[in-house]
Amino acid sequence: MRRTQLFLDDEIYRILSALSRQHRKSISELVRQAVAEKYMQGDKVDKTQIVDQLAGLWKDREDLKEIDMYIRGLRKDTRRKRFGLG
Repeated sequence: MRRTQLFLDDEIYRILSALSRQHRKSISELVRQAVAEKYMQGDKVDKTQIVDQLAGLWKDREDLKEIDMYIRGLRKDTRRKRFGLG
């Protein structure tokens, strides 16, 4: 199993949080289950079709123009400070 990070809007998070408590499952388990139901139907997954469906999905999103700076801020290297080097 691999770890990944998702950004969820507030409404989706509230719904998943409620369902999580109701079904006594983690939000991660609910997301894995939903993805499996949506994309893992049948014996073989057509990866090319999935890539075609996802290609350019967010290209017109205006709210994501500064996402690189946001992610860099989250990943800011603090090791030098912690060790008294910076």
